[in-house]
Amino acid sequence: MNAAQAIPAGGSDSNEIRVSTLLEQGSVVVVIQDTGQGIPLDLQPRLFQPFLTTKSGGVGTGLGLSICQRIATSMGGTIGFTSAPGVGTTFRVSLPIGDEVRPSEATPEPAAAPVPRRVKILVIDDEVAIGKLLCRALQEHDVTALDNARDPFALLGRGQRFDVVLCDLMMPVMSGPELHAAVNDLDPEQADRMVFMTGGAFAQSASDFLLRVANHRIQKPFGLEQLRSLVNSLV
Repeated sequence: MNAAQAIPAGGSDSNEIRVSTLLEQGSVVVVIQDTGQGIPLDLQPRLFQPFLTTKSGGVGTGLGLSICQRIATSMGGTIGFTSAPGVGTTFRVSLPIGDEVRPSEATPEPAAAPVPRRVKILVIDDEVAIGKLLCRALQEHDVTALDNARDPFALLGRGQRFDVVLCDLMMPVMSGPELHAAVNDLDPEQADRMVFMTGGAFAQSASDFLLRVANHRIQKPFGLEQLRSLVNSLV
């Protein structure tokens, strides 16, 4: 979350968040790198102090990193960082490997509601693989998958309508909120049928949008039965 919030909106071609894991001398290491604004030099020595925050008012409490440090050290691990203002930040979490691995109890997926009828579904996600996955997961319906928001607006402009529109919230060129506004001008009822798929609304404008609209949303990663249940409840 901190890495995402450190990167200003836009510049999707030049910005990156990279998460990597490795085994190192009996420990599991997680490294999170970003190309964000970096941490001011005067704050770096105090970064793990409670209530210290680099964010604007109303965003965050300044407790996240201090809690992460307490959790890591309580498990015999460490957490540290390097940061260059204007270049980016790298956090490194190291946790010792336990002697025994206990399998977690799998939480059963909720049972899918009966499908009342075959419906038309539009999937909009700039990750092509996700579109293909959702086409397979919802194969009992007529599913169209597109990897940008401009093409579906053209479809809707030509009179095509869908029972459910599954739309990624954050996309380059034209975002989910921008598409919603355009569709709402064209056909408010179709805009109401949009369901937003989000891995977390990091930009303030996206957070404000989700608070403003009544559309359903589903958090990535989601279970396929959870998705089917949501779609069936809408149709």
